[in-house]
This record gives sequence, structure tokens and C-alpha cells, in this order.
Amino acid sequence: MLQFSANLSLLFQELPWAERFRAARDCGFSAVEIQFPYEMDRFWLAEQLQQHALQLVLINLPAGDLLQGGAGIACHAQSTTAFDQAIALALLYAQTLKIPRLNVLAGHCAVTERQTALEVFIHNLQHAADVFWPHGIQTCFETLNPHDMPGFLIDSVEFTETVLRRCPDQRIAWQADFYHLAHLQADTAVLLQRHQQRLGHVQFADFPGRGAPGTGQIDFQPLLRQLSLSDYQGFIGAEYHPRGSTAASLHWLPQWCKTDAHLTAALPEE
Repeated sequence: MLQFSANLSLLFQELPWAERFRAARDCGFSAVEIQFPYEMDRFWLAEQLQQHALQLVLINLPAGDLLQGGAGIACHAQSTTAFDQAIALALLYAQTLKIPRLNVLAGHCAVTERQTALEVFIHNLQHAADVFWPHGIQTCFETLNPHDMPGFLIDSVEFTETVLRRCPDQRIAWQADFYHLAHLQADTAVLLQRHQQRLGHVQFADFPGRGAPGTGQIDFQPLLRQLSLSDYQGFIGAEYHPRGSTAASLHWLPQWCKTDAHLTAALPEE
């Protein structure tokens, strides 16, 4: 059965953080994600998760100044100390909150620095995996589109597959986001099939607009079918901007929460 998580950094923003966990549970979620939880006390977060019977399935490593338009820390050799500190802090939260996967955002770089930055990023991914894997934590990396994140290192199918090829073991996995892949005009269903053994996490929003399913042009059913037919056991994260209240945007959730057999039977053969 497909499993869905609510990204609390984007969903339920109409509520204070102290109320988002209950809201997610009341709407039918058993799992949540938080992009960067580090301004919240990890023990308070653990209490919220336990109180509302929620699993925190994904967070990002600290990314330095990335979200403020800076270079970030994961693909620059001069940021080695900062990246080591990010690993240590993320591990602390992951152990306290029992998080199974951590996402490393590559960062920005100039076009002329891309090959050097890629080498640094691959080295850092492998270093992160060396630290996290003995604790039962998988390291993920994500493909973002260059329109929303100009200059982001992993901004194409080509660079994504290069990383997967250079980091071939299961300690390092791909985080596939349907919204970003649609922005890249990628054949997402083909990519899901090709890399099904390397999928660490999946997220979605509609395209364009990054809204809820049905507000854009993505046909989600073939993508859900591909995941249903694969060996993917993880969660599919709702990471979109609701138009209005989050609860009102969740019309897709009961429809998508079907068994593999029902989903497969509901879709025509290609």
C-alpha cells in the first residue's frame, strides 16, 4: 500500500507549529517531514511525534546560507568544517527522533565550477553515508529545478544519474520530487522505473504553481502506479503550497490511499 507523509514546513502553515502535528494526524497522516527542524528543540519534537503517533521520516541536513541565496555547504571544499558540523547536528536530531533518512542539498555553484563542485559533493555524500549508515540512516540527495533554484548543482537528469553511478551502493539514495522533475520536462515514470532500487524518498506537488494535485498539469496516476508496482517501501511526501486551508486541499488523499491491487486495477495497461 502506498504511504503518504505531510511536509509540515509547507502544509498547515496556517497553524502554529505546536498545532501542525495534531492537524496532520487528524487529516489521516501517520508520517510527517520537516525541511529544517533545527530551530525547534529536538526533545519537544519527540514529544509531539509521540503524542500524536507520528513518524518523522525525513529532514534535510543544515544547508548554511542556501535558502538565503548563498552557496550552501555540501559542494564547496572551503565549507568542510561547516559540513562536518551539519552532519553532527543532523545525526543528533535523527537519533533522538528516529529518522530513517537524511537529505543532503547539494548547494549552488557557478557554471565554471560545476565539475569541481560535483567532485566535492560526491565526496561529501560518501562521507555522510559513512557516518549515518552505521546508525541505520540512509543518505539522500535531491534533484531541484534551475527555475526555482538557479545555480543549484543537481539540476538535471544527467547530473542525477552521474551521482547515482558514482555512488552505487544503497547507503546513498535518490530523493525524487515530481514537481521538480516536471519542471525539467523529464519522463518521471521512466526514471522511477530505471532507478527504483535507488529511491530513498519521493515527494510531490503539481506543476506549474507547486500546488496540490489537480491544480496543475501532472498526471499523477501513472507515477503512483509505477511506485505501486515497484519495490518502493518508503513514504510519498506531500510538499506543496495549499491554496487556502491545508485540510481543504487534501481531496487527493483518500483517493490515493488504496492498496496496490486496487490502484493497479483502476489504471489501464499502457
